[in-house]
Amino acid sequence: MSKLNSIQNTVLSSVRSMIGAEPADVVAALKNDHDSLREFIGTLKDTSEDMSVRRRAYSQFVDLLKSHSVAEEQAVYKESMKFTGRELHVKVEEGFVEHRVCDDLIERIESETDPLIWGAHCNVLAEILEHHLKEEEDDLFPMIREKATPEQNMDMLVEFMSLRAETQKIVTEKNSGALGKM
Repeated sequence: MSKLNSIQNTVLSSVRSMIGAEPADVVAALKNDHDSLREFIGTLKDTSEDMSVRRRAYSQFVDLLKSHSVAEEQAVYKESMKFTGRELHVKVEEGFVEHRVCDDLIERIESETDPLIWGAHCNVLAEILEHHLKEEEDDLFPMIREKATPEQNMDMLVEFMSLRAETQKIVTEKNSGALGKM
C-alpha cells in the first residue's frame, strides 16, 4: 500500500468517525484552515511587533497557507470545475489567480533580507489573503455546498484532508487548521 493510500485510509477513517462533528463537510474543513490563517494575519501586519516574532509567525503561517492552497486547488477547485455554473467557474478561476499572486509574494518574502521591505510584502500578502478568504466564504463556498452531492462533498473532504496531512511540513496547535480536527 502506498503512503498516499495509507494517508487516505487514515483520513477516511477519521472523517467517518467525525460525522456530526467538525469538519462535517469540505467547506467546514476549508473554514477551519481559514480561521487558523486569520490568527496569523494580525501578527504579520503588526509593524510595531518585534521582527523575530513576526518571522516566527510567518514561518508557521506560510506552511499552513502552502498546504491549504495545494489541497484546495487539487481537491476542491478542480472538482468544482466539473459542476455547472459560469459564476462558480469564474470564482474558482479567481481563486487560482489569487493563489498565484500569493505564491509570488511568498517568493519575494522568502528572498528578502531588508526588514522594511520584508514587512511591506507580508502586509500586502495578509491583505490579499483577507480579501481572498472573505470572497471564498461569501461567494464560492455557498455555491459549492449547493452544487455538490453528499458523495462529491465527502470525496472532496477526504481528498482535501489527505492532501493537507501529506503536504503540511510542520503542524503546531496554532497552524493545524482542519488537521487539528482529526
